[in-house]
Amino acid sequence: PEDHVHEYELTKVLIAPTCQTAGEGVYTCACGNAEEEIREIPASDEYHNWQKLDLADQAIEGVTVYKCSICEEIKTEKDEQQTSHEHNYVEFDREEAEIPCIEEGVIYKECTVCGDVIEEVIPMSEHESTTPEGQGRITSGVVSCSTGNAQDGEEEVTCKNCGRLFTRKVSAHKYVKTAEVAATCTAEGSTTYKCSVCGDTKVESIDKIDHDYKLVSSTEATCTATGLELYVCTNCAGTKSTVKKMVDHTKPAGNVKKGYAVKDPKTGKYGDIEELNGKPEVASCKGDLIEKYTCEKCETEIIEVIAKQLDHMVDSSVEVKEGYIKVSVDVAGNETYEKQNGKYVVEEEGKVACEHSKVKVYTCLHCGEEVLVELQEHTSHNPLSGSTVEYGATCTNPSYKTYTCTLCNQKITENTSKEGLGHSYEYVKETCTTDAKVKCIRCPEELTSKSTGDDKTKFEEICKEAGLTLTDGKYVLPTATGHKIIKNNADNTAGYCANESKWIEGAAIEVKEEESVPADTTTYESNSNAELDAELEDRMKKVDIEIKDNVVTITQKSGQAFSNGGDNHNKNAIGIMLNVGIKAKDLKRSCTTSIEGAKYTIEDNDINLEEMQKWNPNADEYSFMVWLTPTEIDDGLSITFEDSTGYIKVPVTVKFIFDKNNNE
Repeated sequence: PEDHVHEYELTKVLIAPTCQTAGEGVYTCACGNAEEEIREIPASDEYHNWQKLDLADQAIEGVTVYKCSICEEIKTEKDEQQTSHEHNYVEFDREEAEIPCIEEGVIYKECTVCGDVIEEVIPMSEHESTTPEGQGRITSGVVSCSTGNAQDGEEEVTCKNCGRLFTRKVSAHKYVKTAEVAATCTAEGSTTYKCSVCGDTKVESIDKIDHDYKLVSSTEATCTATGLELYVCTNCAGTKSTVKKMVDHTKPAGNVKKGYAVKDPKTGKYGDIEELNGKPEVASCKGDLIEKYTCEKCETEIIEVIAKQLDHMVDSSVEVKEGYIKVSVDVAGNETYEKQNGKYVVEEEGKVACEHSKVKVYTCLHCGEEVLVELQEHTSHNPLSGSTVEYGATCTNPSYKTYTCTLCNQKITENTSKEGLGHSYEYVKETCTTDAKVKCIRCPEELTSKSTGDDKTKFEEICKEAGLTLTDGKYVLPTATGHKIIKNNADNTAGYCANESKWIEGAAIEVKEEESVPADTTTYESNSNAELDAELEDRMKKVDIEIKDNVVTITQKSGQAFSNGGDNHNKNAIGIMLNVGIKAKDLKRSCTTSIEGAKYTIEDNDINLEEMQKWNPNADEYSFMVWLTPTEIDDGLSITFEDSTGYIKVPVTVKFIFDKNNNE
C-alpha cells in the first residue's frame, strides 16, 4: 500500500552483542521491498554469558552459582535436581487419634531423594455401635418388609468409642448371607444375601486383592544399557518389570583430554581438541570446553561438555578492517577467503563480483584471532553460452569443466566431482609377446610384486583370484609364452601362430625337407588380406600418431599423399581402436560431439571383439572402433563417450593435421 511504513526487524547477526558491548546485524522489512540495512544491536543483560562456578567446599547445598565471563556479574539458582525430580516419600512416624471417630491423626513422610518432609492427615473413622441392627430408636422409615412396603429406615444408637448418639441406616429386610465368591488379583469377588422374611436378594462386590509379586530375574544396569527386574505374580502368573537407570561412565585416572573443540553442525561430531595444558578451565570462542576419555567399563569414547562455546567479541583496541576480499569455492560449496601470513587480505577499494565479497574483519577479545563477517556475498560466475567444456574424471583426477564467465571475462575451471574414480585393477593374462600384468582398466597404472601398503594387498588378492601360486612367499607373474608356430607360408617369411590364430611376419619356423607338416595343421589358413595389409602398411607410413591426455593427433607426413578418396571410408577413413574404461556393450551408442547438433553413432560392428582381435590381439571387452574421415576431424572433433547410465563420461578429441604443401 502507498501508506506502508517499513518496519525493520533483525534477520541476521553479523557481530554478536554482549551484556557490555553492542553488536551489528542486518535489518530488513517483511514486505521485501526495502533495502537491507546494517544497524547496531544494543548491549543488553539478556546477552550475559553465564558460566557455572565450582565452589568446592564453599558450595551451598541445593544452590548453583553462576558468573558472567564478560562482566563478572554473579547469579544463583536452585539446583535443577532439587526442583525437578519426582519425590519418593516414605513414612517415618505417625500420631494416631485417641478417639478416631472425632479426631484426625497425622502421618509424617520424608523424600528419600531430597529429604523434604510432609504431613498427611489420617481421616476420622466412622462411628461404631454394639447395638444390633434394628434395635435402636427408629427415627424414620419402615423397618420391616412384612407389611409389603420394603422401605429402609434410620435408627439412633450410641457410639461405643465416644459415647455420642449417631444416626445410621437400618434395612427393612433381614438379609442372610447365602453365597460368596472370593476375590482374586485379576477379578472382583461377590457376596450374595437373601432376606429371611420376603426372600429378596442383593449382591455386594468384593474388591480385588493385591498381586503377590516375586522377583524372578534381575539384570544390572551398565553405563551403556539399562537394567531390568522381572516379577511374576504367584497367584495369576502376571508379570511386571522395573527398569534400572544406566550408571555413570567410569573416568580413568589418566589419559583424559580436556580442551576446546568445534562441533560440526552437520555430523554432530567434534573436531581436534586444543588441549588446555595447564591453562584455566574457562569458556572460550575457540569451541566447546570438553573432556574426552575412554570409559574403563565399556571402553566407549566419551565426550562431556563442560562449557559451551562463546561468541566472538570485538577487541576495540585493534583496528577493524572493512572492504573487499577474494573468495574461492570448492566442489562441495565450501568458501575459502584469501589470506597472507595467516591474515585476511582485505582491499579498501573494489566491488562485489564473481570472486569478491564485501566483508568486515575484527580481532576477537577472547581468542585474539581474526573474525570475518560477510556483509555482501559474492555473485556466482555466469558461463558464456557454448563455452562450457566438460571433462570426465580419471582414476586420479576429479571431473571438471571449463568455461568463460560473461561477468568477469575470465577462463574458469571448476571441479564437478570431489575426487577421481580410483584405479580398478584386473589380471591380464600373458600373450605370446607380452608378460602377464595386474593393470588398471582405465589407465596405464600397473601393480607389481614390489608394490607396498594397500597396493601390495590388492596385488596379492588379484593374483590369488587369478589362480596363481606363491613362489618363495611371492606371486610371480607369468612371462610371455612366445609364438606357437605350426605352419610356414609359401616363401617362409611368416608363420601361423596357434595361440593367436593368425600369421606372424618374420616368425617362420625352420622346416627340414624330411619333416612333414602335421596333418592337423593343414586346416589352418591365414586371416590376412594381403592386398588390404599392403594398403594398411602403406597408409601407416604416411602418418605420425600421438596420444596424450585423451587427445589423438594424426599428422600427415610431408610429401606423403593419401589416395583421393574423399569421404570414401574404404579408401580414406581413419579407424581408431579405443578403450575409455567403459565396457563396449555398456557404451551409450549415440555420442555427443563438439559440433553443435551433431551426434556420433557407435554401430554393432564397431564393438565386434572377434573382428578387432584379428587386427590387434590385445583387444578386449573394453575395446571399440571409431571410424572418421579427414573432413570430419580437420579442426579437431571432440566426442564424449559415456556409459548407458550417463554416470561415467569420457571426452576424446581427434585431430587430423594435413600436409598443406601436398594439399590432400
